[in-house]
Amino acid sequence: GFAFLLMTDLASVENIRLVERVKLQALVEELDLGASGLVEKDTAPRVGKLLGASYLVGGDLQGGKASELGVQSDLLQVKDQSSLGKPSAEGQLDQVFDLEKQVLFGLIDLLKVKLTPEQKVRLKQPLTTNYRAFISLCQGLEASDRGNYNGAAAHYQQSLALDPQFQPAKNALGELQGLGLVPVDPRSHAI
Repeated sequence: GFAFLLMTDLASVENIRLVERVKLQALVEELDLGASGLVEKDTAPRVGKLLGASYLVGGDLQGGKASELGVQSDLLQVKDQSSLGKPSAEGQLDQVFDLEKQVLFGLIDLLKVKLTPEQKVRLKQPLTTNYRAFISLCQGLEASDRGNYNGAAAHYQQSLALDPQFQPAKNALGELQGLGLVPVDPRSHAI
């Protein structure tokens, strides 16, 4: 879920073109890689080249105590397999939205992308402040990655019930419906 929020924010930056999550998932399955295979030193350049990417972002989430969260990211330049930097953030679990923004702006700085003041203000706004809506989104992403599309749709709908303006949940549900993986509910106003 953290990666999904980060991808959603990065995709909204005008000078960054992100590989769609669906394409990345398809490549991971085709190459029979686990998620960790994307950032392994030997595999990452191959994945990046196949995707036509200049950079790959990987990372880890770490928890100390039950309420603590540490985020360590790594921006890899595909061409020469070098790390451009490792933005990180630490805090309480209930600060997850602030931690995501810290990593986001760290990556943008490393990529040397210039933002207008308006873009900065927009990017600083959290995609949601409803932690339960975020958890439902995470559960939906997990279900979708496991091929349980109906379960994923139910989680996305629950997320939207908790925060009707949570765009990533709307997009994820719309993606499943657009691909014909779940039926479109004519009573739903999620899309």
